[in-house]
Order: sequence, then C-alpha cells, then structure tokens
Amino acid sequence: LSASSLFQAIEVGDLDQKIRIAEELDGNIIRCIDDQNANHVVQKCIECMPQQHISFIYQNMYGHVVELSAHQYGCRVIQRVLEYCNHPSIQKNILSEIMEQIYWLAKDQYGNYVVQVSHTLYYVLVLYIIINQSLTAAWRSAFAVCNYKAIRTGIRQSSLEEHLA
Repeated sequence: LSASSLFQAIEVGDLDQKIRIAEELDGNIIRCIDDQNANHVVQKCIECMPQQHISFIYQNMYGHVVELSAHQYGCRVIQRVLEYCNHPSIQKNILSEIMEQIYWLAKDQYGNYVVQVSHTLYYVLVLYIIINQSLTAAWRSAFAVCNYKAIRTGIRQSSLEEHLA
C-alpha cells in the first residue's frame, strides 16, 4: 500500500484497522520518520490513534528527539507529539531531551519550529525543566566548590598535624 492510502486508512478506518497499520510501523519508526512520505503516516497515527496503541512510537523516539527535531521531516513528527500527546511522562521525556539542546535547536532551521511549539504549548513545563536543570547545575557547582574546600581544608589540617608532631 502507498503512504497516501495508509494515511487515509488511519484517518477514516476503524480502530482495529488503525492498530494493524500502526503495528506494521513498529521497529521502523525512525526510518519512517526519515522518509518523505512515511513520516506523514507516523504523524497521522499520532493525531488519530489512542496513545495506548502507539506508545511504541514514543519509545522509539527516546534518545533521538534532538536529532529528529533538527530533521526536515522529523521536526514535524515531534511537533505532532507535542500537540497531541497528553501523557505526562511522555511529554516530560520528550521535552527533557529538547531542553538539553534548546539553544542549539533554537538556531537550527528545523529545530526552531520544535522549540516554538514547546514554548507555546508547554510554557509552564518548559519553565519547570529549565529551572530544575539550572538548580541542578547550581547545586552540582556549589557541591563541587564545597567539596573542594573541604578537601583543601583536610589537606591543610593533616599537613599541620604532621608538622606539629
């Protein structure tokens, strides 16, 4: 079947038919997203199917979100995920990967669209992730400074004790 006929079947078919089509994509999601025509089938699955039947699509994207966001077809698929997915843990996982490279994606010719959709639809969650990442980095930095001072103080203390002995 052609991509356009699959596209139509997902759009107007019954749930069993949609599930069978989606299951055919399993294991080939990244390859489909990279394809000029097949990416539309993946997008239509995300738009038209209950999330419990397409969770494998999201799982296959994990670890590839930044790469897909910067791809001419992948950016559209990631945008559909952001627009249609309402599962909190999936949203958080996808957005976390985007936030790791947000500055680079914002400058990318395709990634900037993903950043715009992320900001528009998930402003509060994006803000939370940025703050959380900033605080985590700040805590790591503060811990490293405190740890360095404690080690330096310990070395001075042991040197002093050796010198006085």
